[in-house]
Amino acid sequence: MAHLFRVPMTTEELIRDPIMDSVRVNVIDSIDPLATVGHDLGAASGWRRVEGVTILLKRSDHHEVALHTLLGELRNPSSSCYCRRLAREDIAALFGLAEKDLEKIVSWLRSHFLDSIRVSPGRTAVNFAGTLRNIETAFRTQFRRYRVEGREYLANAYECSVPAAFSIVVSGLSNLSFLTRDVPSKREAVSPRKFHKVSNAVRRASMNL
Repeated sequence: MAHLFRVPMTTEELIRDPIMDSVRVNVIDSIDPLATVGHDLGAASGWRRVEGVTILLKRSDHHEVALHTLLGELRNPSSSCYCRRLAREDIAALFGLAEKDLEKIVSWLRSHFLDSIRVSPGRTAVNFAGTLRNIETAFRTQFRRYRVEGREYLANAYECSVPAAFSIVVSGLSNLSFLTRDVPSKREAVSPRKFHKVSNAVRRASMNL
């Protein structure tokens, strides 16, 4: 497959340093909007189990450029790659993270007692599950209960962090907020400026039932 598209197969490891929990880098935009506008109802139970939390991964700059170049060739009638089929597995093999990098991330998650770990076919995300307490410990954050627009949610109140050694391949975290139940109370007031951002967060959290 690689020779057809004239690009190298994924072999380069990006995670080269030992993974140490004591050396951390914050994940940008990892504080949920619900935590900034919701009414704080207190700390969440650490024993609650949640599913489908996701680490979003990013390709190396070299592979990102190569992928966009290839996608352009697939649409170019004068290219030898024109109209060739490129499956998700092909993209993973050609441009995804190296297997050893993925193994290091998976091993780190398991060391924090997180489970149901699954790497996406395109090697662009790692999904996992676990108790809130173990997620808090792994990502150095805290989950709290919030009421927004008459519903109760769980969301992380503080920015998450990951070990610096593999922060280079992490672009973000998702599915960190969860709808827990409807609350029969007066609708919370949300300013128009924040309404769009909060509405998106509410919709995303509601899908994580």
